[in-house]
Amino acid sequence: LSQREMTGADMEKRMCGFLEKEGIFSDNWDWREETSRYREEMNRGLRGRGSLRMMPSYLGVPKELPKNKPVVALDAGGTNLRIALVTFPQSGAPLVEQIQSMAMPGSEEEISAGAFFEKLAEYLAPYLKQSDQIGFCFSYTIEIQPDLDGIVAEMAKQIQIQGLEGVKIAEGLQRALEKQGTPAKRIVLLNDSTAVLLAGAMLYGNQCSDILGFILGTGINAAYFESAKNISKISSTSSEKMAINMEASRYNRIPGGKADALFDSTLKDPGRYAFEKRVSGRYLGGLALTVIKEAGKEGLLSPACTERVEKLQDLSTKDLEKFIACKTEGALAGLCGEEQDRQILLRMIEAVLDRAAKLVAIHLSSVILQTGKGKNPDEPIGILAEGSTFQRFLFYQRKIKGYLAEILKENSLHAEFFAAEHTALLGAAAAGLSESIVQ
Repeated sequence: LSQREMTGADMEKRMCGFLEKEGIFSDNWDWREETSRYREEMNRGLRGRGSLRMMPSYLGVPKELPKNKPVVALDAGGTNLRIALVTFPQSGAPLVEQIQSMAMPGSEEEISAGAFFEKLAEYLAPYLKQSDQIGFCFSYTIEIQPDLDGIVAEMAKQIQIQGLEGVKIAEGLQRALEKQGTPAKRIVLLNDSTAVLLAGAMLYGNQCSDILGFILGTGINAAYFESAKNISKISSTSSEKMAINMEASRYNRIPGGKADALFDSTLKDPGRYAFEKRVSGRYLGGLALTVIKEAGKEGLLSPACTERVEKLQDLSTKDLEKFIACKTEGALAGLCGEEQDRQILLRMIEAVLDRAAKLVAIHLSSVILQTGKGKNPDEPIGILAEGSTFQRFLFYQRKIKGYLAEILKENSLHAEFFAAEHTALLGAAAAGLSESIVQ
């Protein structure tokens, strides 16, 4: 049957069959099976195996921080670098002052590791007149050491710093600071998800039984507090809890199919970051475009719409957001000459987002189940959520929250989402001052 000859029921049946063949259809997923598999991978990561790296931070739950003592907070993430002076007063909200934002060294042109540290030292010099303690949120893949330094494991492709991988960040920065005559007393390294977690613990910890730090923007990650005795790969004997950076983007035990493999083959790093490529803002548009083009080839769209779709070279997550909101701008706005085409495109896009939301809900619920908390509705698990995709794409956010509530209800658990400003800087500042070190 042609598109015009099909009834609504025929079209829905055909679309479901298409989505199932492409690996996008998620209506029949078993929550228990998926969360069990995810938790199994979490625990494998704590033993030093598996796709989830579960990287220890050696930072515990923040205890009482020094009051009215300024600390320098540094946040290096994406292509931007931010610096601020942070103070935790006796009462009231933390003070985040003298914020500066500049291009991340290495984002505009390639530089050496030495030049990178020299530039950081130059930026920090004015702040070190007011505090000699630094909390450094370094939002790239680093392996935190027991001395709270961090060794660079991998830099993002858009940052070009020659010779930085394998280098200890605090050590290199301290040398540059000493060279210019402004040494720091203490430099603590942590990653962005850990920083969000620490910020959440400080801001909302007294309202919750436990807290998670969750980021969903161009990428995805999370951090939570794990009993140190469960992190067998570091042989800790401590009875305290330690913040764990999950490196959630790497989780690979997830349902997928033809569309995922086809989209992955077009990227620069095929075979890596399977979870991130199904759920994050960097990839959702491209994955949806792959599904839409395949739908055209299957004859689900009119010939005219199929021709226009084939000419599309790129699709962003913002384009999906605009199309769902029926806005007249965006890459998809002029593709549909017929209402049925528009309805089919909506169905394809919503299926991609529906599956993504379920995956994120499985991720969050697995971490909540791992903590063993959230059983009392008056003491829920707190989720401090950060990231542009989660905060701005409200259709997607509602789906995530809806599916998470469904899983938690089945397990008689309770969670509450929170938001805050300057989370990375606040978390970095807390790390810079905290004496809650877990070995």
